[in-house]
Amino acid sequence: MKQAALVLACALAVSPSAAAGLPGFSAGAFQSFGTDKYRGTDVYAAASLGDFSVAPEYRRYEETGLNGSRHALSLRLGWDGRWIGTGLSGGVVPSKAGYGAAWGGADVAFTISPMGEGKIRRVGGPSRGGAPVGKGLARVDFGGGALVTQHRQAATAAAAASKLTQTELNAFVGASVVGVLASARLAKYAYNADMLNNANRLPGAVWSPLAGHLRYANGYADTSLNLGVELPFFPLITPFVGATYTKYKELSVAAGGRPGDTKAYTAGLRVGLEMLALEAQFQHVAQAGPAKERNYAGLGAQLRL
Repeated sequence: MKQAALVLACALAVSPSAAAGLPGFSAGAFQSFGTDKYRGTDVYAAASLGDFSVAPEYRRYEETGLNGSRHALSLRLGWDGRWIGTGLSGGVVPSKAGYGAAWGGADVAFTISPMGEGKIRRVGGPSRGGAPVGKGLARVDFGGGALVTQHRQAATAAAAASKLTQTELNAFVGASVVGVLASARLAKYAYNADMLNNANRLPGAVWSPLAGHLRYANGYADTSLNLGVELPFFPLITPFVGATYTKYKELSVAAGGRPGDTKAYTAGLRVGLEMLALEAQFQHVAQAGPAKERNYAGLGAQLRL
């Protein structure tokens, strides 16, 4: 809980009232819902001073079969210039019903042929900045990062306490070509335990978000590839589509065996005004094997000052 209090204090320090005097501030919320009475909430903000930024975030979700809702607090400190950007991030899921998690990571991104002035949102990158800019035919962004997450499960009458450290290494590339924004992100996961023979003695994947998935609980992944395309050809309106293919770690037969690969397909629209941006999307998730298909939808709004 001390970790949660620290992250919450950082979030309050850059609340709208505290950030009003800064030259850049944005805040937004995204609400998702879907199969098995899933409800997910994402509330975020970002305040910038020159090339530096502070971005707190609060997320929660609940669904059928989960013992109450789960909450996550996180914070990202970033520095973004015209040619390079980097950031440090960390977060915590406060312990509830015996499960808790904490994570920390770093990322870096590079830009080839950046044009225009001011901040940019790198295509496919982790930061929430302004709309991508670029003159000429193309701009290419690329980079990567690492994220280490520790999952913890308290002891019960039937099982001892357990921990699992998950390490994610990811890389992305994005391009802006005559207005079309295309991106690809590949992530590889490693674990500090024998997942095949010890699955019954490891924490459940209660908090396991994946890039390209609306749901926050997706299992222990092995590899995940996320592809996205934005088509900002219409005044104020930007359609976008995405696809995410994920393979999961093989577990023991007693723990259910190897989960089937998932394919998540997303389509949506973003509407951008000067101070307000709106977003709506729909996602269909198909999984190999007997698992049922799932559908999710989401609505969001962002205020930009």
